Amino acid sequence: DDNALDICELEDQKPVCRLSFRSDLESMTSGSFTADGKRFVSSHDNGKLMVWKVGSQEENDLNSPHPGHVLSIHVSLDGTRAITGSWEWEHVVWDLNTLSILNRLKFMYERSNTVISQNGSRAIDIGNNGVILWDLERGVQLKSLSSQPSTTAVLTNDDSIMISADSRGFLHVTDITSGKQLRTIPGHDKEVNRIIKTSNERWVVTTSDDGTAKVWDPEFYGEVARFSHGDKVTYAALSGDDRRLLTGSTASIWVWVLQTYAQFDQLPASSGHQLIDAVITKDGWRVIFYTSPIMGSQGSSIGVWFVGQGGDVRGMEGLTGGVSTIQQTPDGKSIISISGDNLKVWNLEVYKTAATFTGEGKLTSCAVTSKGLVIAGEETGWVHFLRLENAVPPPPVSKYIPEKHQPLEESSSVIIRDDLEELTSPPPDLTSHNVDDLY
Repeated sequence: DDNALDICELEDQKPVCRLSFRSDLESMTSGSFTADGKRFVSSHDNGKLMVWKVGSQEENDLNSPHPGHVLSIHVSLDGTRAITGSWEWEHVVWDLNTLSILNRLKFMYERSNTVISQNGSRAIDIGNNGVILWDLERGVQLKSLSSQPSTTAVLTNDDSIMISADSRGFLHVTDITSGKQLRTIPGHDKEVNRIIKTSNERWVVTTSDDGTAKVWDPEFYGEVARFSHGDKVTYAALSGDDRRLLTGSTASIWVWVLQTYAQFDQLPASSGHQLIDAVITKDGWRVIFYTSPIMGSQGSSIGVWFVGQGGDVRGMEGLTGGVSTIQQTPDGKSIISISGDNLKVWNLEVYKTAATFTGEGKLTSCAVTSKGLVIAGEETGWVHFLRLENAVPPPPVSKYIPEKHQPLEESSSVIIRDDLEELTSPPPDLTSHNVDDLY
């Protein structure tokens, strides 16, 4: 009660010293001695770590890397760099080879969207004040790429061109080296939520609050196809072979055959719940999604939807509490979710929890690098780096193989542009186990 800790000898219980905590430290949550007994480490409710010299009041702060909630985590494609962001515009650049802090940056917007270059040397900071290019090695701003309030962006594979979207729905094509804007395209009627591209850069996909997802030809930046949802399209993902596109809103998830722009399947939200986000497995046959309850309903859930199987959905066993994010591991065999102070690894072979990590406080963000390193941020400001070991048990004897594709009725939600022939028939029936037959 007096915000202090007494250290005593075990044999005679005589006091060795009293550690009096500063008023800003708040209650102690845990503590531990070093092996030689000369130092004591305490953790506190506000996320502080303190190192004390036993026998004196000498103290040292072990500050968390952030002053508060870790709001975002972004990683480079090669898995060598990560940027974590928090309140007060504070962003930390991490060297993932050594798990050490490389630089601290003051980005212009605390909830900015960040894109890191392929080799992890540069990053673009996207927010209400525009787009800024950063040198991560030196921790300095290089140039402004746009002064328009922006929402999202993507870089080409060689990091030479940026495609960004402003808050009005316009798309901007910018040369990174010169900073020159090459083209402005009237992309959507309302704000763009996400931009993704296929691995071979044949297509760029945008989703928007105007209720549409659009496919663009990046060579001519012309609209190729338009998919209508009817409400805000807030997320999108591609299968590993780029053959299938997933787009989604709070009301439904759609899967499209990208080569033919055909609607393949649709999953509506269950009664009393809204769909928050989803990922599609590398083979394109399963969609993992999570939901949150609408007012008056109970329980968040993670589900697996078997695409083309007549709405077949399976729930994940062992979920407790609300889910705030899901991520797919690079091998496509597992899903990472965070819920409260728990991070769970879900095995997609048996649809059960394979591993659980519990943080010191509520987990607020998560990302997985291309090398399988899991990065999780807390509301206390701490960042955890986790390596998956033996999280995926041996696969069962029999694996799930799609047996039948049930085509949907012909839909008017697909619009083919640039004089391409409009589809007049639904996707073909899949009567064998050969996935390629669909295409």
